[in-house]
Formats: sequence, structure tokens, C-alpha cells
Amino acid sequence: MDPIAEDEESIEKPGENGSTHEKIAGGDSGEDIATSSEEGNGEEEEEEDFDNVSKLYRERAVTPNQEEQFDTDLENEEENGVYDPTGRRAYLLACKKLGSIPVSYFLRHMQDEVLSMCHHGLGSQGVAALAHALQNNTCVLTLDLSDNWLEGEGGEHIAEMLKENCYITDLNISDNKLGSRGMAAISKMLQDNNSLRSIILSGNEFSDQDASHVAAAMNENVQLVELNLSNNNFGEKAGEILGASLGENETLEELDLSWNAFRQSGAVQLCKGITVNTRLRKLDLSMNGLGNEGAIAIADVIKQNNALQEIYISYNRIGNSGAMALGKALETNETLKVLKLDHNPIGIEGVTAILQGIYPANSVVSDLDLSAVEIDKETRSLYKEIQASRSVTVRHGPVIGDYNLKWKPKKRFPEGQLFMVPIEKVTQATLMSVIAKYSEDYSAPVLEALVSLDTENVGRVGKATFMEALKVAEIRFTDDQKEALDNIVDTLFTEETLDYSPLKQN
Repeated sequence: MDPIAEDEESIEKPGENGSTHEKIAGGDSGEDIATSSEEGNGEEEEEEDFDNVSKLYRERAVTPNQEEQFDTDLENEEENGVYDPTGRRAYLLACKKLGSIPVSYFLRHMQDEVLSMCHHGLGSQGVAALAHALQNNTCVLTLDLSDNWLEGEGGEHIAEMLKENCYITDLNISDNKLGSRGMAAISKMLQDNNSLRSIILSGNEFSDQDASHVAAAMNENVQLVELNLSNNNFGEKAGEILGASLGENETLEELDLSWNAFRQSGAVQLCKGITVNTRLRKLDLSMNGLGNEGAIAIADVIKQNNALQEIYISYNRIGNSGAMALGKALETNETLKVLKLDHNPIGIEGVTAILQGIYPANSVVSDLDLSAVEIDKETRSLYKEIQASRSVTVRHGPVIGDYNLKWKPKKRFPEGQLFMVPIEKVTQATLMSVIAKYSEDYSAPVLEALVSLDTENVGRVGKATFMEALKVAEIRFTDDQKEALDNIVDTLFTEETLDYSPLKQN
């Protein structure tokens, strides 16, 4: 008989009274581990089973020469008269052959529809056994293996598994240092796989040379609708390659390319393909250094593409000329609902153009994010006018030129109760009481500044706005006081906002 088949047979044999005995072959000790088939004691006996098995495996770890003889293409378990939809037996045998310690969490959850094994430190060898078990697993639909240091070899194991498994639809293998070797394997798998709907590949050190592998997958795969390639090293050349592929792709609906380095020319090439794509609904190009040239390319997409509903271009060094091009394009667009432009150096002229772009009745933009972008009283009036005509949320930075405040010369914030007690004991009431007293003693218009910055007039502001109000009121802190205040405010925030209404009562 084949020695691997003997091992499989000895791993599990029917016993009396409906119980099953797992026996580790390859020794004279004859130790066996009983596992109950009764539902009530399943998890408790699984843990005992794991402890005994892992002890034996540590004692009998295979040598490198034995590992080379490991055959991942084991005979079908159904031929032995045993059907295991989880792959438990295959996993234990694979761990034994590879000299790996079985992961108890995997043994307990391999029958779940959602299997999350992020941060488990599996490595390429650990995932080899796991992938062997999942080849015929019919339970897991969503698999998360993020941050497990799989590297290229581990990526190959996952790719081979997904050539056989047709049940997993959502896969997260982000932050695993897959590199070119892993991307090549994943690409070949995607060209044949017809079950995956979503795959997250962020943080895997892919570069321009790997873009061709991504393009090949997008050209052949007809099922994938969500692709996340954020936080990699794609540059201008990758923009050209991916742009050409996106022009032909007819399945992707969500694409995340944030935190790469396409920059201006790369964005231009990328947008050429997106312009003619009729399927894409959500595009994220945040943190790519697009600049005004890239923003103008995005504007062309907004003009010509009638499918995109969400565009994220935050943190991209977009200035007035880029914003004005976007505003002009928005005037005729009737499909875009979400536009994220926060943390870009856009001036009042650019903000005005954007708001005028979403002013027409045909615009369906319902979420415009201009956080950290200053506006003035006129632009604020403009967006309030838009809000009066339809439901739209506009987030923005401080309103400049909106303070009619009088105060005495600057005074340093005094050492006192606020900074003399542990941060965790400072309450919201304590903070407001100290600031109110300072405001009274030095006529510092903190309340007036907060009211001016609270554009929604809800009595609550974010931390950045709260700190901005203290700055407007010209309260001066030492470096130690500033650090302490930052920590205090962090502990007092509720739902990312702080209630300043107690100041009105002081």
C-alpha cells in the first residue's frame, strides 16, 4: 500500500459506539486520540485532540529530506470511505509531513463561512498545510490571511489552493510581502478562477514590473468585481499598463489604487482607460501625488464616464487649477454621488468652482468631502443654498474671515488643575471649567470662536476644530501643556466630536 495512504488511513479509523480514533502512524508507541462524533462535546474534545496531536508532532518533526518527499496531491478522502468537508484530516496529515504545529484556531473554525486568520504568523510553511486543507473545504466562503508573512512561496500555495477550491468568494491576503513571485502566481490563478468576487492585495510590495501580471488577470478574469491594490509601489509605468487593461475590463466595479505613486503622467494614462470603462462604480486614487495634471485627467473621466458613482482623490496636492477643472466637469455629470477631495491645497476659487459644479439640478452628488480645505462666508452661503434645494453633505475646514472678535493681549495658559492631575481623571467638565475661567480672566473669545467654527450649529465640534478655536482665541500653551491638552482631548471625544455647550453655561 502507498505509504501516504497508510498515513491517511491511520489518522482516522471508525471505532466502537460511533466514536472515531485518530492514530499517529510511524512509531511503536501506538498513541491514539479519541474524538467524539457527538455534537455536544465537539469543541472541548477538539482542543484536547489538538494538544495531544501537537505534542506528538513536535516529537516527530520531519527532517528537510522527508519534507521534500511530501506530496500535496493526496488521494481523495472519499476513496477511503470518509468524507470530510472541512479538510481536517488532510490538515493534520499535512502538518505532520511538513513538521508544522497544527493551529488550534484553524481546527476550531475551519467549518465557519468566514475564516479570519490575520496576524497568525503562519509563514510560507504554515500556510502550505492550511492551503492543502482548504483545497476541498466546502465551508469557508470568506478567507482573511492578512499580515502572515507569506512571501512569494506562500502566495503560490494560496494560488494553487484556489485553482481547486470553488467555494471561496472573498480573499484578503494583504500585507504579506508577496512580491513579484506571489503576484505572478495569483495572476495565473485569477485567469482560471471563476469563483472569487473580491480580492485584497494591498501592502505586498508590488512594483511597475508586476503591473503586467495584474493586467493579464483583469483581461482574463470574468468574475472579479472588487480589487484592492493599495499601498504598493506602482508608479507611472504601471499607470500606463493598468490603464490599457481597465479600458477593456467589463467586470470590475470597485478598484482601490490608493497609496501608490502614479503621479501626474501615470494618472493621465490610467484615466484614459477608466474614461471608456462602463462597469467601474468606485475608484480610489488617494495619496498618489496626482497634482493638478492628474486632477484634470480625473475631470475628463467625470465628463465622459457615465458609470462611476464614487471617486476618492484625497491627499493629492490638487490646487485651484485642478479643482476648477473638476468643477467644470461636474456641471454636466449626472451619475457621480460621492467625491472625496479632502486635504488638498485648494483655495477659495477652487472651492467655489466645485460648489458651482454640483449646483445644477441634474447633479446627484450627495457627499462632498473638503475636510481641511478652508472656505469663506460666500462659499459657505453657496453650499447652504445647495443644501436647501436637495440633500447633500459638504464637509470643509475653517471658515476664514468670519471672526469679529475682541480680546486682550495674549496671555500664557496658567499651570493649574487641568495639567496637575492624571489625564484619565480629567473630565469634560474640568476642561471646560478651566478654559471658561481663562476666557473670563483674559477676555479670550473661545466660545465665540467655537460658535463661528460650528457651521452646523449643533454644539459639538471635532478635535481639530476645537484646537483651532483655542488658536483663534490666541491662547498660548507651553510645549508640555500642548502635549497634555492633546492627550486630554483625545480621551474626552465621543463619536469623534466634543461637546462645548458647557462653555455657554459658565
